[in-house]
Amino acid sequence: MISLRSRVPAALLALTLLCGFAAPALAQEGGTQETTRADYDWVLFYWMAYDNNLSKCGPPIIEMLSKGITSERVAVVVVADYPDTEGLKRFVLTKGGAIEESAIKSEASADAKSVARELAWTSEHLRAKKYGLVFLNHGGALGQMSIDEHPEGGGRARWMFPPRLATEVTAWRKQAPGEAELFFFQQCGKGSLENYHALKDSARYVMGSQTIVGAPNEYYEATLRFLCENPEADGLALAKEITKRETPRMFTSYTTLDCAQLQELPKRIDAVVAPLLAKEEGFAFPQTGGKLKPCFDFGNREYFFDGIALLEGLYEANGLDMAPFESFKTWSQEQLVVSHRISPLKSAQAKASTWCGYSLLLPLSEQILSGYTKGYPIYQDTKLPALYTKIMTHLRARAAAIRKARQEKAKAGAGADK
Repeated sequence: MISLRSRVPAALLALTLLCGFAAPALAQEGGTQETTRADYDWVLFYWMAYDNNLSKCGPPIIEMLSKGITSERVAVVVVADYPDTEGLKRFVLTKGGAIEESAIKSEASADAKSVARELAWTSEHLRAKKYGLVFLNHGGALGQMSIDEHPEGGGRARWMFPPRLATEVTAWRKQAPGEAELFFFQQCGKGSLENYHALKDSARYVMGSQTIVGAPNEYYEATLRFLCENPEADGLALAKEITKRETPRMFTSYTTLDCAQLQELPKRIDAVVAPLLAKEEGFAFPQTGGKLKPCFDFGNREYFFDGIALLEGLYEANGLDMAPFESFKTWSQEQLVVSHRISPLKSAQAKASTWCGYSLLLPLSEQILSGYTKGYPIYQDTKLPALYTKIMTHLRARAAAIRKARQEKAKAGAGADK
């Protein structure tokens, strides 16, 4: 969802310089039903943690989803959190506009354990051949999603940590009656390779956006009708239908990755990073701006660059043989990325026409990098941390050299004035 935009901070400037009706309620939290619902072809699960300024978007979304269900074999579960103290609300949407609502005695919408409990409830009471998981909310820094501005017990606003959510969803998937076909980050800036890789075991496909996502979005009704009419569709077909039915003003780009290919990511990343790490003398970082500029930034702290553009810029700046990079790029285009759509708006085309579909965080400090190395599998399984450390060391040295040159120039000018 739409997140705060910010100006380019001093760190990046320096980098640039250097280079209907209610049916009877369902069982309450912890309760059971006497019978299990009939099997479904598809069940979509929406985590709508709207305990923030997006709360007004919740009811219209539920209405659009409900209108799209034209088959008894398709259902939707929406778990919503609004800015109140009444706990979470669970909505079950079925054919004919039926909306069953029940209360959940919890306010912890940013807690991955809460998601796990509701996923378990969903797969117990709505057994399906296929599931699609969608997480609505604001997106923040790399490790921040689904902000809860009024968390359980009070206190400061809390964010959900994507790798922790991935652990819970992966565990649920192993015991679910059907397959988790699609995981959709419907939040700003969550389309980073780090987050995609963290979700590699959570579903067959994972989709997100490298940049801003609108709200409340408008694909819901048409996409549900598609699933009702095409129950044989898989997660990739669902992802493509969402991007096809979304209105141009609600997104810039959406990208879907094949989770089977994400399993290969560590060895692919290390193969393309190795020549950069081996460059001992004259290591260079490319100038920012032009081809290399951020796809997304958050809070004047974290900057995300298109993954292919960043790697290509590093190879070109260091005069390396492009073969390892080209091999990675070919694999990315032909196997890893299975769907990539840019909004037809001219502004979106101008901004994202060269993007590969996923971003990489470029840490500008050791503090940012160290904050993620333990939590994110990609930093544990690849040599990206070593590359980022090398880049930061290089940028510090160049910054020091530039400052020294400026000081010497200033002294020389002062001497000439005398």
